[in-house]
Amino acid sequence: MPDPAWATLGAGLGGSFLGLTGALGVAWMQARGSGRAAVASARRDAYSHLLAAGVLVIHTAYQLRSVMELSSGLAEGAGVLMGARKPIDPLEVHWVLRRDAEPIHQAWAAVWTVGSPEAIRLANDLVEKAGEVMSGATVPGEGRSKAMRFLAGEKWTPAQVEAWDGRIRTLALARRTFAEQARRELGMEVAQLFTAAPEEQA
Repeated sequence: MPDPAWATLGAGLGGSFLGLTGALGVAWMQARGSGRAAVASARRDAYSHLLAAGVLVIHTAYQLRSVMELSSGLAEGAGVLMGARKPIDPLEVHWVLRRDAEPIHQAWAAVWTVGSPEAIRLANDLVEKAGEVMSGATVPGEGRSKAMRFLAGEKWTPAQVEAWDGRIRTLALARRTFAEQARRELGMEVAQLFTAAPEEQA
C-alpha cells in the first residue's frame, strides 16, 4: 500500500504537470491563431493594394492617351513655339509613369511574398493585363495619314479604340477574378462587385 504522503505528493505533481501541459497547449494554440491572423492581415493588405493599383493604371493610361491627342497637331506646335503652351518633357513623362506604376509593382511584390499560390497566379495575370493597357495607350493613331497627323493631331481608328477598350475590359475582369479569390481566402461572402459586368459595358 503506497505511503499516503507519497500519494499526496504524486497527486500534486500530477496535477501541476497537467496544469502546465494545459497552459502550454493554450499558449501554442494562441500563438498559432495569432500567426494565422497575421498572415490573413498581410494578405488582406497586399490584395487590396493590388486591386487599388489596378485602377490607377487605367486612369494613367487614359491620361497618356489624352496627352498624345492634345499634344499633337500643328496648332499645338504653334502654341508651344509662341510660348502659350509648355512643351512635353520626356523625362517628366517618364517620372510620372514610374510614379504611377510603382504602386502596382509594390503590391505585386507583396502578393508574391504573402499570397497563396492561386492569388500569385491571378496577380501575375492582372499585372500582365495592366501592362497591355499601358502599352495600348501609347500606340500611334492610324485614323489619319502622317501628314494629317502633323496638321490636325492624333486620331485613332474605330478598330484601335475598340481594341484598347477591350484591353481595359480584360483588365477589369482580371481585377474582379482576383478580388473574388481574395474574398474566398479571407472568408468573405460572395458579392456582386460590379453594378454591370465589364463585358456588357460599351
